[in-house]
Amino acid sequence: FTFAQVLGFDTGVATARAVAEKGGSPGGALDYAIFCGSPTIESQLNAVSYIVGDIHSNNDFALRGSQTEIIGDVETVCDLTISAAKVTVDGNVQGARLDINQNSTVTGSRITSASSYIAMPDLTSVMATAIANADQKFSGYCSYWETGKNINGSIYVNGGVGSSGGNQTFKGAILATGDVQFSGANLYLPGTDGIAIYSANGNIGLYSSGAEIHGIIYAPNGYVQIGANTTIYGMVIAQNIMFNGSHTEIYYDDSYLALAGIGNGGESKLVE
Repeated sequence: FTFAQVLGFDTGVATARAVAEKGGSPGGALDYAIFCGSPTIESQLNAVSYIVGDIHSNNDFALRGSQTEIIGDVETVCDLTISAAKVTVDGNVQGARLDINQNSTVTGSRITSASSYIAMPDLTSVMATAIANADQKFSGYCSYWETGKNINGSIYVNGGVGSSGGNQTFKGAILATGDVQFSGANLYLPGTDGIAIYSANGNIGLYSSGAEIHGIIYAPNGYVQIGANTTIYGMVIAQNIMFNGSHTEIYYDDSYLALAGIGNGGESKLVE
């Protein structure tokens, strides 16, 4: 497996893969590699990052990691700041105000106007189905500390989830009402259920160096924070994001939507 770091940023890279063909996906927030729904909280890429896919923020968005590369568009309803040097955006940038380091590169247009507000996707019914079908169900706080732990099937916790053991594999969705945090090295989620990690009311923290995660990371009422080398194939949807640490890679992949029952064969409605 190729393990990349999701939770630390010295440079950021965002890439958009053939997003010109958005017509086949459900649209809205689900068309983005990174979607930040909060209209009041700034999101930040503070680490070295490589992102293939578009980025949208309903508030300010800041790229502060040098040598970040984004293959796709970056759009904000408010301010877009690229303060680090040697950042490359291979696409358009848009915001009510643009502040771009002269030593960074934008290959597309620089649009000084607010991007349209996009509502957080309401995937309640999809997640309810996933929870009902979960292979294991717990209440309280569920901790996975054993090194080499192999979890077959999906997990639902009415509470929080923590993982500190190294070389762990979770072969189904991780679903929780509270916070979900990973800190052990070499975490692997193969995206079997389309949904990788869901926190209904909490935050998601990825501090596992050498993590590889496939699927949808969804925190509709919280943030996603990455602080170590991580690679994600899928998408990150949260109120806001903060990537700190060394290196993070995100490759937008909408095939996980259908696998999770979203779009074709599923329900995805947008709400204010």
